[in-house]
Amino acid sequence: MNVDLCNNLLSLFLCCQDQLTAKRDKLSDQLCEARRLKENIDRRSEAVARTLGRYLGADREAEHRAFLRAKVRLILRARELQEAAQLVAEQVAALQEVDVPAS
Repeated sequence: MNVDLCNNLLSLFLCCQDQLTAKRDKLSDQLCEARRLKENIDRRSEAVARTLGRYLGADREAEHRAFLRAKVRLILRARELQEAAQLVAEQVAALQEVDVPAS
């Protein structure tokens, strides 16, 4: 019986190791894709900035860049708040499931 237990544990370990390796490989591929996308976005952003620089004055271009930075900050903050609200909702739901004895 002890040998069976060891074999089962070894099988479980190898299975988990394979799953973790597959997850690592997938994440690595996703990271490479994200880097490639970021490079493309940066390149296109530079092209757009040059075009705007030609059609807008320096002051208007600076205003536009400031607007975009503010917009990005607001989008990130909204995402953080949404995630925090979701976490609170999950915690409330978990607390409601807990049966608290009356005192």
